[in-house]
Amino acid sequence: CKTCGQRQFLCPGHFGHIDLVVPVYNPLLFNLLYTLLKRICFFCHHFKASRREVEKCVRKLELIIKGDIIAAKSLDLDLPSESSNPEDSDVSNKSSCSMVTPRGNYDNVRNLKPQEWTSLQFAEAKLALLQFLKIETTKCGNCKAKNPRISKPTFGWIHMNGMPHADIRANLIRGCNLGETFSGGEEEKDLGASSDVDAPETHSFNGTFPGTQDTAARRHQKGSGAVPSGFKKQKDLFSGPLLPSDVKDIIEKLWENEFELCSFISDMQQQGFGKKAGHSIFFLGVVLVPPIKFRLPSKGGDSVMEHPQTVLLSKVLQANIYLANAYVNQPDNAKVIVARWMNLQQSVNVLFDGKNAA
Repeated sequence: CKTCGQRQFLCPGHFGHIDLVVPVYNPLLFNLLYTLLKRICFFCHHFKASRREVEKCVRKLELIIKGDIIAAKSLDLDLPSESSNPEDSDVSNKSSCSMVTPRGNYDNVRNLKPQEWTSLQFAEAKLALLQFLKIETTKCGNCKAKNPRISKPTFGWIHMNGMPHADIRANLIRGCNLGETFSGGEEEKDLGASSDVDAPETHSFNGTFPGTQDTAARRHQKGSGAVPSGFKKQKDLFSGPLLPSDVKDIIEKLWENEFELCSFISDMQQQGFGKKAGHSIFFLGVVLVPPIKFRLPSKGGDSVMEHPQTVLLSKVLQANIYLANAYVNQPDNAKVIVARWMNLQQSVNVLFDGKNAA
């Protein structure tokens, strides 16, 4: 044992751990993470709901944690509920924000002290959060950017379904460009390339609204002679698997921009409050290994069978080694790395809950 230095028969029992090569999703919070990800704008990294709805949810949670549940419920009467599709709303963000009920004598969320949730408070807070997360749309209520639709082909894995050409073109017209979340170190290169096609890009998009994706691509290519780098970039990046490392960057930026609401989400998961709140609760970088004395093998006649948890931990360790070897031996083979990454995620899912096996 590396903790006490004793052999396994003399060690009183200390936990070990497996350092994962890459982060994986926390299976216990994956469904909540998937729901949050569908409500996040990939361009401005805010909730896609209008500021009125975000502020309303924060006010309700503040009142609930103070114990004034009646006042929290009254906000639903004071504020008309937003349409399930904010794109159809005629109320601007500026006017809608002015409709938010003032905080009154309640302190700001940053000044609230951590406390234990009662069962009633937790139930009401969960209901308020679920009501807010029901607002689903592809268009952001803040930057007006169109976002790709995402799905989960299997538990523990997220896939982006791409974007229509018309939506990508609308993003370019509005000036909605991707930051460093998806592009990494290629952002400067793309910006330099896009400067050469700024003029033809404007002419090709001016006043044309084709009905199909193929028609949009043909007209755009015919008008400019070349597809702008921004168009190709959004088309390529918004299709295919969304890796946990990318999701981690997106959630981290959301925690920075929507600190108040995200602090309540962390507190509801008993992960601290205020400055202690973090996005890391949705990801795993280390898997704990219980002491061998709690995973004793079983004997049946002449055969010896390993403890089921030992078998599952061995699969996690093996998948982790395979992924590390893929990074070293095949760093340019993205398909192999993604496949090994999925295998590691599935091994962790089964370790936590066998029902989540693919």
